Amino acid sequence: QALEQGLIVQVLPAWNFIASYHGAAWLLHAPSRYMPPKLRVFIDYLVERLGQEPLRP
Repeated sequence: QALEQGLIVQVLPAWNFIASYHGAAWLLHAPSRYMPPKLRVFIDYLVERLGQEPLRP
């Protein structure tokens, strides 16, 4: 909905997280006492999306 309204933009439209995902991903950001809300939302999104993938041996 936010994408349709132009509130957010798609950055890498052809990118898909595929191949041999084994339950670990790293997200790096600059250290700060304050975490911007957009970063918090992005982290929560990644946790939700990547956490849904079944672990494969």
